[in-house]
Amino acid sequence: IIIFGCVIEKQNQSYIEPLTKPYDCRNVFKKLNYLKQLNPNLKLLISMGTNSDAMHYIVQTESSIKNYTKSAVDLVLEYGYD
Repeated sequence: IIIFGCVIEKQNQSYIEPLTKPYDCRNVFKKLNYLKQLNPNLKLLISMGTNSDAMHYIVQTESSIKNYTKSAVDLVLEYGYD
């Protein structure tokens, strides 16, 4: 199992995306996915945490919760994580 935290919650926008600074995590996601191809039993998990300011915005409305959740699922599906 590899748990990797390299996403950012876009404050006031309720969605998640891979970090691109100081390094591009999209490349790391792809490399970890390659490891999974070599070892299909490997589990890849994305750790998604946030600060209280961003979470306060995310949970304000049902719409922002849905946007946040959808972006998290989309990210997992895009990179083939578990």
